Amino acid sequence: MLINENLLKKTILTNFHSKKILTMNISSNRLEAFSDGIIVIIITIMVFDLKIPLEESLTSENFWKNIKILSPKFISYTLSFFTLAIMWVNHHQIFHQITKATPTLLWLNIFLLFLMSLIPLATTIIGSNPFLVEAVAFYAFIFWLNALAFLFLRKYALPTKTNFRHYFGIIFYFLAVVLAFFEVYFAFFCVAFVPIMYFVPEKINQKS
Repeated sequence: MLINENLLKKTILTNFHSKKILTMNISSNRLEAFSDGIIVIIITIMVFDLKIPLEESLTSENFWKNIKILSPKFISYTLSFFTLAIMWVNHHQIFHQITKATPTLLWLNIFLLFLMSLIPLATTIIGSNPFLVEAVAFYAFIFWLNALAFLFLRKYALPTKTNFRHYFGIIFYFLAVVLAFFEVYFAFFCVAFVPIMYFVPEKINQKS
């Protein structure tokens, strides 16, 4: 009987501490630092794909020819780089306005980072196949998923604040996915237009 009572007390204490851990607030600074590290790695991975296809020794005669071959990858890398950079800036703006991160915010942030980690893959595919319909559609689709995840994160972290650029970004990325099957240039324009909208970040407020 005494053993059962001790076991019951132990179970109650274990459940209590488990619930306490699950509801415990996490420092937003720690979560932001973790996110910064992941984003830096993602950007670094992308640049590794910028390699001149040296079928022969690089000379003055074939230098610009090789640069021209590399240009689709460089353009896709540039667009992805600045889009990631702008996402990082706006991510910083969000975490500058909060002091604690709940477990829900933690997982929303991890989900966003997971989708961001797919950007190098999409960048490599479109860089190697710039006129392939499926490649352009996939590139736009990955950014569309990122835009949705970013919106979910922002709406949870700052529920009383609205930034209509997020909705426009989602619309433009979705249009890019559809337009890719008709005209890849229009699709690429839609993808490139979104980071232009975000070039000026939203105003930073004090942490609350």
